[in-house]
Amino acid sequence: MTSALAPDDPEIARAKSEGASVIISSGGVSVGAYDFVKDALDALGADTKFWQIAMKPGKPVVLSRLRGRLYFGLPGNPVSCMVSFLLFIAPALRKAMGQTRALIPPTVITRLMGPLKSRGDRRNYLRVRVVARDGELVAYPMSAQGSGVSTSMVQANGFAIVEMGVTAARAGETITTVLVAAPFSD
Repeated sequence: MTSALAPDDPEIARAKSEGASVIISSGGVSVGAYDFVKDALDALGADTKFWQIAMKPGKPVVLSRLRGRLYFGLPGNPVSCMVSFLLFIAPALRKAMGQTRALIPPTVITRLMGPLKSRGDRRNYLRVRVVARDGELVAYPMSAQGSGVSTSMVQANGFAIVEMGVTAARAGETITTVLVAAPFSD
């Protein structure tokens, strides 16, 4: 597997992608003035499988098939990019490389050690530090949860899932959590 970095220039990106079986980009997939990826894919005749997911962080994610290649477009915000990569792209790459088991990160039930808030408008993946303590998994929410706050990923090893329609989860409640690394021990 090789990689090629390309600046925010459609012509350079097109040239760098020649010969690739999978293309992964970050940024340019939302609806802002500099978000040209989706329009460029449409202009090239790509078959878009999905674009914009009802989740936070990571709403602007695109998956297209273009000339026999898979194209994954990730959001530009650091946490949105990381969460989307771990939930969608890493499993797809595992499958493409022939892995047949453990494609997606496991989910576990954890006990919240602090409250979580959500607007309730979409599924939220909130960063937590999962610790194995006294025979149970406990989840400590990261203090900053913004999609541009990359420090929230430094100590996080899980994403507590706050479902659409839910605006809060209280300390002491149990919650489904995606494990992206092994639980820490107390």
